[in-house]
Formats: sequence, structure tokens, C-alpha cells
Amino acid sequence: MGLEIEMISDAFHHSKDEPTSPSIDQDVAHIPASAVISASTSHVPTRAQIPPSLPSSAPLICCQLSHDHDDTSPPEGTWRKGIANVKNKTLPKKPVGTFGVTLGDCLPAHTNPYIPRIVEICCQLIKERGLHHTGIYRVPGNHAAIYRMQEELSKGMADINLQDDKWQDLNVISSLLKLFFRKLPEPLFTNDKYEDFIAAIRKEDPLERLKTLKRLIHDLPEHHYETLKFLSAHLKTVAENSEKNKVGK
Repeated sequence: MGLEIEMISDAFHHSKDEPTSPSIDQDVAHIPASAVISASTSHVPTRAQIPPSLPSSAPLICCQLSHDHDDTSPPEGTWRKGIANVKNKTLPKKPVGTFGVTLGDCLPAHTNPYIPRIVEICCQLIKERGLHHTGIYRVPGNHAAIYRMQEELSKGMADINLQDDKWQDLNVISSLLKLFFRKLPEPLFTNDKYEDFIAAIRKEDPLERLKTLKRLIHDLPEHHYETLKFLSAHLKTVAENSEKNKVGK
């Protein structure tokens, strides 16, 4: 038993804030369970936390600024040095990575801050060059090439040249995308909801299944919701070209 992209795509058919509709889109293509599971649930953020606007020492600074200059005040200019010291002691930066980090800690995509850039890049390259590529997502790429790209991308993604030869092997790119999802510390469907998703897929009543899936998907953390929406749309496009890419064979 596996997850079908028709069900996931249909759950995204309406916006996140719209009420559940009894209509079902019968034209959505199917993707085999292996494609969905290998790309999203082999091991499927919490919403971005707003950092404190001031460091812990801020009350002391405010107190110093509010006092008049009297005999007990620090020498003139001292508070300026204090502020400079606080500014120099910046708060720890939120870690940004590519593999093995939460979706919220990944470098964001250019098109959507809740989607990892690596997901955006891989899906875009496959959309541009791999929709008719036989065995896409089914035939694995060269293991050594995948490992080298993983190591390079883990060091940073600021200076990626997509015209480089290493970005031309579509099997490596699709394998890299699957590797990204396998290494997520928190699966795309989240650990606490995974069994609920499985139970929803098993529902025989299509309307009840759709309603349950919509509820589960909309309850996902923002990064998971947006990434799943993006990925399911991508896999649907791949499936629509299955006669040429043989993804379902």
C-alpha cells in the first residue's frame, strides 16, 4: 500500500483557507507509491519562530539611557561603548544547511521562503530537461557523483553554476532530491501525522478521504505544507508525461 499523488494533489486543489468541497478532480494523474514515498516519506518545521528583538542585556542599556547624568552615572560615552559591545556580540545565527537539517533551517528558495532551494533547483531542472527522460526518479544516479554534490552543497549554495557538467546528469539530480528528503530529521509528513496520513489513504469513501487529507495537510507546519504542495505539483507534472519517461513502469 502506498500514497497516491492524485489524493495529495486533490487536497491542494483549493486554497489552504477554503472549506472542504465535495468535488473530486478525476483528471489528476497517478504516480506510483514508490515515487512518492522515495521522494517524500523515506527518512515526510515548525513555523518560523520570531527571534527576540533585543538581546538579554537590552534592559540594562535602556536603564542607562533613561538616567540623567548625575554623580552615579557612568562617565560620558561609556554607554556608547556598551552599546557597541552588545552590537558586536551578535546573537547566534540560525544554522543554514542543505542535508540533514530541518526544512526551516534550509537555504530558502527564490520563489518561496518556505521551500528549500535545493528542492526548487532539482525540480526546476527536471521540469526543464527531464520530463521525457526515461526512468527519471526510477533509475538511480552515479553514487560517487551524488556523494560529491552532497558534500559541495552542504558547504554552501551561494555560487551554484547550473551550467556546470555535474548538473547535467538528470539521474544524479533526481537521486539528489530523493537523498535530501531521506535525510530530513523530521519527515515531510511529520512523524506525529504519518500514521494518520496512512489511515486517510485507506479510507474507501473518496469524499471522506479527501476531507481527511485536506485537514491533515493543512495542519502541517508551514515549511512542510509549502514544500509538500510544491513537490506534489512537480510529481503530478512528471506523471503526466509518464508515456515518455516511463515513471510508472
